[in-house]
Amino acid sequence: MAAPPESKLNRHVVLAGPMASGKTTLGQILAKRMGRPFVDSDEQLARVHSLTARDLAAADGVDTLHAAEVEALIRALGSESPAVIAAAAATADSPAALAALAESGAAVILLEGPITLLLDRLKKSSGHRRAISDAEFEARTRARSGALLAVDPLLVVDTSLMDPDESADRILEALDGEVSS
Repeated sequence: MAAPPESKLNRHVVLAGPMASGKTTLGQILAKRMGRPFVDSDEQLARVHSLTARDLAAADGVDTLHAAEVEALIRALGSESPAVIAAAAATADSPAALAALAESGAAVILLEGPITLLLDRLKKSSGHRRAISDAEFEARTRARSGALLAVDPLLVVDTSLMDPDESADRILEALDGEVSS
């Protein structure tokens, strides 16, 4: 599948959704296919704070972590060079981050999946995230999904229904369709 021509899609593509929904994996694939930089919130936090998200939360508290994630998203959206951006899940809790998304003109792609699958992925992950109960994860995921739907995403992708390359194809088709309209 051909990527949308960069000159026609002159805006950021933001992947938003819960932890373990595939934002980093899909973001890397999309950035490569689109010939754009990939901006990952975890990498931004490590660069700015010299700490992982988990370590920042442990050192300075969860509220500090979430504020840093919002700052990272807003900074990425402020870049003039179109990029593929993976937004931290908690940015959906921030009215400032949601407003920045809406005002940026970015193509927002909401990634989702069944709670049980996302929890399973989290438990198998490298442990770079802070611990969260299953019930808290489910409640936050549902609330955040509703908040992200309010910013009118271009596309909602259930990443459990296809592999990352197929998900990337679907996103590129939606972006291409938007450019062609």
